[in-house]
Amino acid sequence: MKPGNRFLPLLLVASLLSGCAAEGGSLTVGEDSGTMVPDAPLVVYYSFSGEVEQMAREISDMTGGQGVRLDTVTVYPEDDRVRTERVRQEQDQGVLPELEWNIEDLERYDTVYIGTCLWNGELPPAVKAFLTKTELEGKTVIPFGAAGAADRKETEKMENLVKEAAPESDVAKGFLQKSGEPADRAGTISWLAQIGQVIPIRIEAGETELTGVLFHNKISEELAEGLPLEVSLYEPADFEKAFNLEKALAEPDSRTRMLELGGLAYWPEGAAVALFFRDNVERTVVPVYTLGKVLDDVRIFEEYEGGIKITRLSIN
Repeated sequence: MKPGNRFLPLLLVASLLSGCAAEGGSLTVGEDSGTMVPDAPLVVYYSFSGEVEQMAREISDMTGGQGVRLDTVTVYPEDDRVRTERVRQEQDQGVLPELEWNIEDLERYDTVYIGTCLWNGELPPAVKAFLTKTELEGKTVIPFGAAGAADRKETEKMENLVKEAAPESDVAKGFLQKSGEPADRAGTISWLAQIGQVIPIRIEAGETELTGVLFHNKISEELAEGLPLEVSLYEPADFEKAFNLEKALAEPDSRTRMLELGGLAYWPEGAAVALFFRDNVERTVVPVYTLGKVLDDVRIFEEYEGGIKITRLSIN
């Protein structure tokens, strides 16, 4: 048997087998969660200008989280002046607007990010309504957002306001990005690493260096303990490269068949890891466990034939 064959059953093209288990096997409870990362966080955000929404997308990308926009049943006016006045009135009167909310299984999320801004020095009424009315006891709540003064003082103010609204939750160190400035990917990764939500990695493929992250779970952390790794790649299918591990990682509690561009996935039966450089299929044929994601352009692996080196990345 050739070395590459150990991973071959994982990624047979799924277009003809979507929703079906691999031949000779069947799914059991917990093997297909329906999400890319079974134990991912929830990323809730409230955004008018689009800055907080963009941050939420990046955080979802870096953590494997599910992003959910926070909307109110009654839509706020589009006019900035009219909207600002209405928000000020709601804040003065302590109004908590009714929310449009469609997350029915909130209890399965241990970590909830909340994206916000500060209006008149306070949380927007919609954000305060979510934090006040949602059962967040015992959950880790992580605030983030955009502000004119994105310094530590303003960040601590945001953290304290979240703590006041959700006193029974565990509020972690937050992150503010300065409004009107380009997205700070390095700053976001550094913050997520500081609070233990991701492990930054570097992948060297010949002369090319790519930045990635391993998600916050015991199996990804076990892989990180074995870094640096220098491995040979093989190509079991036309949308992924794979490499074998010398030693299997822990058995996952759950798995998924979802596939995302740049994803790093672990297949326990082969003790192998795949990197998806195309997204021309939606599902793997056998269930896998998602370890992390490469954040840079992975299309270089379409033609790349060499090995790679994976190291932990230090971001200040």
